[in-house]
Amino acid sequence: GLEVAERAWAESGLERAWEIVEALAARAGDLAPVAAYRARLLARLGRHTEARREAARADILKQRRLPPNA
Repeated sequence: GLEVAERAWAESGLERAWEIVEALAARAGDLAPVAAYRARLLARLGRHTEARREAARADILKQRRLPPNA
């Protein structure tokens, strides 16, 4: 999962990590950790507007996963 993307980031660069995260997102669906990681990658790629949008999406997804009284 995201561990593979982390290794790819370190070994092969941001573009390869982006490819892995995109494939993971396609398989996993709307998961907050995937969206948060995509936001980090977008920011590193200089795509700041998209990064902010993706970070907001990650926050929304995270809130949906919390129990009602959390």
